[in-house]
Amino acid sequence: MLLLASFASLVATCKGSIWESSSWELLGTATGRTGYDSNLTFSSDGLGDAFAMVGGGLQLERLNSLAKTQIDAEAGETVFVDHRAASQLDASATISIQYPIVDYELPQYTVDAGWVRSTAADPELNRRLTLEKSTADISGRLMSSGQFGLNAGIDSYLYDYSSDGLGRNYQTEVKLGPAFDPTPLTEISANFLGGVGESTGSTGGLGTVRDTSEAFTIQYKGEILPKLTSTIFGGVTHVSYTGGFTRSSTLPTSGGELVWTISPGRTLSAGVSLTTGFAPDGETQRTQEGTLDYHQKLAESWSVDFLFTPESYSDRSTNSVRNDSNISGGAKLTYAPSERFGLSVGYNPMRQTSNLTQANFTRSLVYLQVSYHL
Repeated sequence: MLLLASFASLVATCKGSIWESSSWELLGTATGRTGYDSNLTFSSDGLGDAFAMVGGGLQLERLNSLAKTQIDAEAGETVFVDHRAASQLDASATISIQYPIVDYELPQYTVDAGWVRSTAADPELNRRLTLEKSTADISGRLMSSGQFGLNAGIDSYLYDYSSDGLGRNYQTEVKLGPAFDPTPLTEISANFLGGVGESTGSTGGLGTVRDTSEAFTIQYKGEILPKLTSTIFGGVTHVSYTGGFTRSSTLPTSGGELVWTISPGRTLSAGVSLTTGFAPDGETQRTQEGTLDYHQKLAESWSVDFLFTPESYSDRSTNSVRNDSNISGGAKLTYAPSERFGLSVGYNPMRQTSNLTQANFTRSLVYLQVSYHL
């Protein structure tokens, strides 16, 4: 009740933009959510509980500039009615810069950085985990001559599970390669990538495990057709692990997303990824994931969204092979009579099958969410 009262009080004070000048605008959002989660730990014997969440966010955005700069900060508290999971405070802060932002031209320089602290069930370890995630990604055009150029970038992340007695997973990747721009809205590039990573402090008896990787990919980014845009890449990667154990493998790698704007108010997007990395307990993993997301505007104030996500994990253990197949999805109906107010109801099912008995589970999430934009 205290959370709902706080949310009602916050909504009552929403009058407009918090602050605005000719160069910057500060916006805010208040959100309340309640619902029921049937499996709080994503495990075969996971318990369910009702929950309530109240949160808020701030967004600072640059106006009237060739560079798109956006800074976001959010926080939300969740409590569980029967205390079958501990209450949690999740928070995040991100910054994104793109330059230049002009019509009919792709940005040539991007900077993205962020920090997230969140608690959620993990389908790989079948328990609730608190993650502190820090990321930084800088990329851009080193030089250009006509339609040709040279791209470079660095991508780094840190996944910290130490609050749950697990490890810290770190990865940094540097990329360099030529690019060709057949039009201002498309880019085709070849990318040579080299990366180093490390997993420390795991509880699986592995100690510190280090990895080095080399990869070559071909990427297409931009507009394929007037209503179809994409970022798609494919290639091959070689990964070597040393330290707690020694192993190497050569694997295909791919990823990306296609977005089809069928008509005003109707959008279909599809994505795929094949990746390697560390699980929260420090063991290695291969992950294959696909997504299919459909958005349909039903009427002036109503819209519906459908999501389908198949995923699989493998090669997570140095002593035995674990194979998981996970299928999740969702349906959401939204009522938004204005740009400020939104009400949505949703349902998200999930089913996982595994060669480990404890990792076989089903889960259903139903929720009602209210949001108000300042």
